[in-house]
Amino acid sequence: MQRRIDMIDDINFNQSIITISSNRPIYVNENKTIRETVDIFLKFDIRRLPVVDKKRKLVGIVTVTDIINAFLRDENFDKKISSIMNRPIFCYQNEKIKDVIKKFKFSKKGGFPVTDKNKTLVGIVTEHDIIDFLKQENIKIPIKEIMTEKPFFLKPMDFLDSLMLISNTGYRKFPVIEDNRIIGILTARQCLGILKSANFSRKNINFNLKDAVIRDVPIFSDSDPISKLIDYTREYKVGGGLVIENNNLKGIVTERDILEKIII
Repeated sequence: MQRRIDMIDDINFNQSIITISSNRPIYVNENKTIRETVDIFLKFDIRRLPVVDKKRKLVGIVTVTDIINAFLRDENFDKKISSIMNRPIFCYQNEKIKDVIKKFKFSKKGGFPVTDKNKTLVGIVTEHDIIDFLKQENIKIPIKEIMTEKPFFLKPMDFLDSLMLISNTGYRKFPVIEDNRIIGILTARQCLGILKSANFSRKNINFNLKDAVIRDVPIFSDSDPISKLIDYTREYKVGGGLVIENNNLKGIVTERDILEKIII
């Protein structure tokens, strides 16, 4: 059941987005190298970085997936990050929260740089910030109403092949199944750390992805209320989890599912 944002009780969606954004955004200068940018991603455990000029004007955005794509194209990691950055989708600091939520839904992006009227970077807002904002609301709708059923999953394969699937699908995380049993989850951020450890060399990643999966995976029942998912993502800083029944994968549920299917 979908609910309009102006019908969710006791939450003011007309506030300016800057009120819930991080006002100390992590960013990268356009002249930094791809290699240096990887270090920033891993140090702060983030998925996206605004790219700015020397005056902190927003000029681009780069994501973990962009780095993986650069690796698969055999890019020189000593090139400037500006060579692989994308044109940014951003929001102004005085935009209303409800309008930015719509921007999340239509763009399918996980976060936006926040700027002043001169496009100077002043913050960043992510799906997680929106979910944290929703903590005020005890959403009792069961997870089964928003989860993605029969999600795409991986079986044990060469790690390099799994990188290609991340690149081709644009998905940020995959359940991994072996012998009809969940053995873990693979995320794009995790893959970036592995590539760094391998010194971005293909010859150093000749192993099976099952040796790299995250084994400690958040698990939910499809009858759990969405408020339980919200509480978990806030406490453990994760973007979602798996829905399991009788040791079988029923679905995957993420912060994006909440934004797309609960708030319209």
